[in-house]
Order: sequence, then structure tokens, then C-alpha cells
Amino acid sequence: MQSKKIAPLPLKFLFLMATTLILSACDVAVESEMESVPSAEMGHSDSMEVESDDSMEVVDSVDSEGDAESATDSMEVDEVEAEEGLSVELEAEAVSREYAAGSIQDFETSVLESALESGEKVLLSFDADWCSVCKANEPIINGLLPSTDVVGLKVNYDTETALKSEYGVALQSTYIVLDGGEERRYTGALSEDKLRELIEG
Repeated sequence: MQSKKIAPLPLKFLFLMATTLILSACDVAVESEMESVPSAEMGHSDSMEVESDDSMEVVDSVDSEGDAESATDSMEVDEVEAEEGLSVELEAEAVSREYAAGSIQDFETSVLESALESGEKVLLSFDADWCSVCKANEPIINGLLPSTDVVGLKVNYDTETALKSEYGVALQSTYIVLDGGEERRYTGALSEDKLRELIEG
């Protein structure tokens, strides 16, 4: 048998085939790059959104912490001011109430005025160190006053001349009770019953 000879392809046809293959390969490469670019951009965009969200959360956290610190500082300031206000009120009350009901203390003009302004019942005890009757009356006064609401003031008969003149006191061992504008007095030796009668009226 005789073999058939295949005619060689023309050079022009081969050139066209090669050119077509090359162009097809270029198109595939371009499409691949175009597909990868949006993906990268999307990834970058997502990253930016995440970073933005994280940044907003940090800012919100800082703002919240700042608000909390401001509120705490404000509360501390209010507490300090309240404590200082209470301290001032207590000091003012202590100054205005220099007396103690149910006991006897040395006379002071400010104490007498404060007690009278507060409506307290006051016992003025005009005593002298050299007065034997005054010394005998002292334990009776000290024993009875704690069971009463009377403010007792021990007045020095020899030195408090202005007060003696104001109340018309001429003798030591004189006892005057000032009770809401009413005045009761007694001079001389005391008994517990006599002193109670003087105080209660």
C-alpha cells in the first residue's frame, strides 16, 4: 500500500493559531487580576470598618470612664461639703449651747444669755467662799439638780456686782430661779424640799 502524504500546514495558519493562543492567555490573566483586585479591596474595606468600629468602641469606653470618674469626683465633693456643713452646724450648736441642764457650773454672761434665749429654766446661786451657809447648801444643790432640767449657774457674790445689781441681790446664799419670764427667789439655808419648791414653783 502506498502511504498518503499529509500536506504541511501553511505558515500563515500556524502564525494565526499561535497569536490566538497568546491573546487568550492574556485575557485569562487580566480577568484573574481583575477578580483578585476587588477581593483585596473588599478585604481592605472590611479591615477599615473593623478598625473604625474598634476605634469607636475605644472612644465610647474612654467617654464612659471619664463620665464615671466625673460622677465619682462630684459625689466625693458633695460628701465632703455635706460633712463640712454638718461640722459647722455642730460647732455652731456647741457654741450656742455652752450650758448643761441638770448641773451647776460657774456663771458666764454668754451662758446665761444662751440658756434664757433657748427657754431654759435657770437657777442663779449667789455664793461666797467665806459663806458657811453657802457651803452647807452646795451638796443639796448638787444632789437635786441632776434630776431636773434646770441650768444651774454659780455666781461669785464678791465679783459679779453688775449681776447682783441687776437682780437686786443684797445677801450671799441668795437663790433666784428664772422660769419663762417668771422670777422666784429665796435667801438662807436650803433643804431639798425647799429647793424643789423653788425650782418647780
